[in-house]
Amino acid sequence: MNQNTSKIFKGGYTEAEIIADLLRSHDIEVFIENEILGTVMPWVLSPGGCAPVTVYVSDEYLAYAKEILKGFETDAENAE
Repeated sequence: MNQNTSKIFKGGYTEAEIIADLLRSHDIEVFIENEILGTVMPWVLSPGGCAPVTVYVSDEYLAYAKEILKGFETDAENAE
C-alpha cells in the first residue's frame, strides 16, 4: 500500500470489517488499525470503547472510496 493513507472510517469492529470488505470488493487496498484490540479491549483505545477501529485507504484511492461509501450509505437509507 502507498505510504500516504487517509482515514475513511472510524467505528466499531463489525462496521469496519463491512466497510473494508466493500472497498476490497472494488479492488481498493485497506488497512484496519486496532482490528484485534478494538474487539477484545475497545475501552483501552478510546473513551468508553466508542469507535476503536479505524479503516485507512491509500490517498490515490480516497476519492473513489468515498464515492463507493456514499453510494453504500444512500442504498442503506433507501432500504429503510
